[in-house]
Amino acid sequence: MDLGRRITASIRFVLLAAVACSLPANGACHAAVSLGGTSQAEAYYTVQFDTLGVTNPSYTFSAIPDGADLTISFGTHFVGQSFGEMHNSLADTTPSNPLTLANVPGSSVSTMFDLSHPGGLVLGGVQGATFYTTPLAVLFSQAVNYVRFELGHLDSGSPTLVEAFDKMGNSLGIFGGLPSGFSIITLAEDSGTNTISGISVYVPSDGMDWEGFGIGSLKVGLDDGDVTGGGDPQVPEPATWVVWSILGSIACGSTWYSRRRS
Repeated sequence: MDLGRRITASIRFVLLAAVACSLPANGACHAAVSLGGTSQAEAYYTVQFDTLGVTNPSYTFSAIPDGADLTISFGTHFVGQSFGEMHNSLADTTPSNPLTLANVPGSSVSTMFDLSHPGGLVLGGVQGATFYTTPLAVLFSQAVNYVRFELGHLDSGSPTLVEAFDKMGNSLGIFGGLPSGFSIITLAEDSGTNTISGISVYVPSDGMDWEGFGIGSLKVGLDDGDVTGGGDPQVPEPATWVVWSILGSIACGSTWYSRRRS
């Protein structure tokens, strides 16, 4: 069965009631981002996780339409945010200015097997020796206007939220009521302006998603004149490469599988 059939819900609606804009100090929200909004991008770039055991990966696309590079980096959360007591949660959800990925010893994100994902590999959070236990954050070196990614495996009625930020850490929208299992999440800036500099996936401090969650492939789009095109990631630039022995992979894999639905 192809991916389109396996994923039960591609979100094509706008949940205006689920959108909350965190106002910056000047009291104005700089942009409006919609869940399931229509893309107005003119160039697209896709990250596909295809290597097991890459920790805190970063992917660079060269020679995008404006001549600069676009780097997409993954982590657990942003500077200014803080972990909550429950797995996958944030106690403080507000990033600092400028938007920057945080580095907490003992916590990371890594590519791992997930039996419930059609492609097999996802990016999930790791705390100590436990998997799917941190929030997830994605940082774009250049602002984009469209983000599309696979998210799951969410519990039924999961309190998990997706929040978009600009480069100064201002919230562009908070989205909840997400489907259970794996689904495709799309975020689009309503005017087509390149404004989205990062996204955060987390559980509120008073919530819990027992399954935990991971990100599958991720696609971004940006507007740059009338140039169209796309690109493949250059050589990944992970902060750490983890070398997996066959036995080590099997042992760790059994731990991951025990936390996922088959």
